[in-house]
Amino acid sequence: MVAILFTNSLCSSLCLSLCSQDHNITTGKVYREVISRERRGDYLGKTVQVVPHITNEIQEWIERVAHIPVQEAEGQEGQVADVCLIEVGGTVGDIESMVFLEALRQFQFKVGNENFMLMFVSLVPVLGSVGEQKVMRRKKDRAGDGATGETWSIRCAYPPPLPPSLLPSPRPSPPNTESRSSCPLASSPR
Repeated sequence: MVAILFTNSLCSSLCLSLCSQDHNITTGKVYREVISRERRGDYLGKTVQVVPHITNEIQEWIERVAHIPVQEAEGQEGQVADVCLIEVGGTVGDIESMVFLEALRQFQFKVGNENFMLMFVSLVPVLGSVGEQKVMRRKKDRAGDGATGETWSIRCAYPPPLPPSLLPSPRPSPPNTESRSSCPLASSPR
């Protein structure tokens, strides 16, 4: 079973039937909680800062929500999920998502690499004037943010051309027949 936690996401309506309102974390909710803690005196008069106060609140929220039982179907008793999937909405590099990415970077060290995986999803746009996909090196888009993604996933209109090192080796052709590639991407127009 998977618990889903959305941050600043438009896709949170997908989770409404299985998850509570706590499964949707926003910047406003985080700041409201930190301000209320500050007013109660929880920080002992210290200046409230993004790091560590805001990032710690995000991490605590993730841990709290990961232990909320979710229902698989109507009428079934909720169970604590085995996996907590967290989607950070927005664009990596935008100032709005930086605090969430920093919290996740810190969280990775807190729970250990064996309990944490970061995946980046990147759009590969099709350029209208030439009709080609713009395949670019996406790691440079997030240079300096400190997040280390183990997995990359891309959203694209059609399968991108693979680098030659990832293409399957062609099978030897039987004598007197045409040579055909075993990979449909190898012969697709680029």
